[in-house]
Amino acid sequence: VADTWETLDGWMDAVRLVYTIYARGKSDILAGVITG
Repeated sequence: VADTWETLDGWMDAVRLVYTIYARGKSDILAGVITG
């Protein structure tokens, strides 16, 4: 069970990292369009 939670925690960290990069890129594009 501990291994499962550890794997899940690592997976969530990866998802959070990808989402953060995606959100930042999206906001950068949006800012570029607005200031454009």
